[in-house]
Amino acid sequence: MSESPSPTHSEAVETPLLADVVLRNGRHSARFSDGSVLIVQGRTTHRIPVAAIERAEPSGGDVLVVLTAVPGRTGEIFRIRGRSAGAAGAFVRTVSAALPVTDRAERRADGAALVQTTVRQRGRGPARALIGLFNSWVKVSCWLYLAGFVLLGVELDKAAHLIVSMFLWGFGLPFLAASVAVMIWTWRSLSRIWPLHRRGIRVVAEVTGHEDEHELSYPVYRFVDADGLLRTHTARDEAGYVADRSIEICYDPADPSTVSRHPSFGPRIFWTGAALLLVGLPVTLTGLGMTVLPFVLAFTR
Repeated sequence: MSESPSPTHSEAVETPLLADVVLRNGRHSARFSDGSVLIVQGRTTHRIPVAAIERAEPSGGDVLVVLTAVPGRTGEIFRIRGRSAGAAGAFVRTVSAALPVTDRAERRADGAALVQTTVRQRGRGPARALIGLFNSWVKVSCWLYLAGFVLLGVELDKAAHLIVSMFLWGFGLPFLAASVAVMIWTWRSLSRIWPLHRRGIRVVAEVTGHEDEHELSYPVYRFVDADGLLRTHTARDEAGYVADRSIEICYDPADPSTVSRHPSFGPRIFWTGAALLLVGLPVTLTGLGMTVLPFVLAFTR
């Protein structure tokens, strides 16, 4: 008499599961819930059903959700801000797996008409008004900037020192902020093209069209990577109309969403690095000195 298998043991069935990925960047967030992509941007919430989505694609750490459109028109694009290319890729896989399979001959609906947008009313009251004065780094920076003038006016009693310090503080802090912003932008540009220079793979891509947004045109590439996967990429980092039907591009195999059509990166990296060291760094240090010197005069007299 054979023994029946124990009810406490069962064979595990490997079923591929998709993570419930949430993208969050400051006050912006996005997740896939109940057959819709839910995008929260501050007080505004967009609910995009899968029937309105043409495709989702990663763009660095961000995700682009392209809506369906009637023939002859370009679908509206929602950009979801993220911080990680890996999280963006996982979010795209979750959304793509939920998209309905449609026939190319099937009449396309206007996806923008299916999007539900709600705006949460701003709360009122003295506490809310007080918080509203300091609810962003821009506002905090402005208050600190004004506080610097007040502090210098209180501490400095000599007119000559006061005039010089007010001038240095008035121009020094904006000068420092602008130079730091340019340094950060330049560094990000350098960090984007450096992996392409070191390990990028060049392939010939087909230019399938362009996506227009805010009076800018972004080419759309379709190419087969070294692993034999067909990929589509919208060149959000390189706006401009591309007349050729095929073009040579370079992509990062570790992050295929990083793509560039520049023919060479060596000279660009050299001159960008030289500009950072020879121009950007001295200018930033000058702005820092102009910002700090007024307080040195105020508190060391």
